[in-house]
Amino acid sequence: MMRIKFVMTSRDKEFRIPETAFSDFNTKQDQILTVPQYNLDNKTPLTKLYNDLFAEERDRGSDGYDYLVLLHADALVSVENLCTKIAMYADKYDIMGLAGTKVVDTTHSPLSWFTASTQYPDKRYGSVWHDQLGDMGRNLFNSHDPRATDARVSIIDGLCIIVSKKVIDSGIRFDERFTFDFYDIDFCFTAVMLYKFRIGVLVELVIHGSVGMAIRDKSYLKPEALFREKWKLKPIQVS
Repeated sequence: MMRIKFVMTSRDKEFRIPETAFSDFNTKQDQILTVPQYNLDNKTPLTKLYNDLFAEERDRGSDGYDYLVLLHADALVSVENLCTKIAMYADKYDIMGLAGTKVVDTTHSPLSWFTASTQYPDKRYGSVWHDQLGDMGRNLFNSHDPRATDARVSIIDGLCIIVSKKVIDSGIRFDERFTFDFYDIDFCFTAVMLYKFRIGVLVELVIHGSVGMAIRDKSYLKPEALFREKWKLKPIQVS
């Protein structure tokens, strides 16, 4: 029996998970599912919360969950379908997500999982809709094609990070210097380069409530500079 813990996080203190959001899935007998919700204030780094959750799971030992699903509260996805695919690809990937890229182009800024792959659009995977962006927001990925399959990638977007017990027990941590921007890309670099974990994208439609990487202000440049310095990447001049 697979034990899965969904962790929903939001900066909106008024946000509450709809009572019916997981009710249909809780009737399934082959999964044990819990859904805690964390409403963070602006002073609490998301990375610290995730690290604390990892530590709690390590302390639980064999009683811990098989997977933690770190999900932004504004990401709407079929829980039943997602859990089915986690089980399907459990032996193939150590870390899974819903959007990512095979090739990271570090010569462009802002350096995000999406813009990092602007030169390689056929290397992006996932099925994410940003309805508020109109047609552009619905056609960002080649994997809207119903024939699309899963793919091993280099980095995934932080809107959904699915972490196995194997990964958690390794002692891996999020870098808490990244309070939000770049925490996901940095975690993937750590997972692949230092721990040799396999990261994969599962093709499951997710509707993302925010505009994601479509809009960025200059506050994004500071964590980008830190990321480039940490991984010895060439700095980019931005006008």
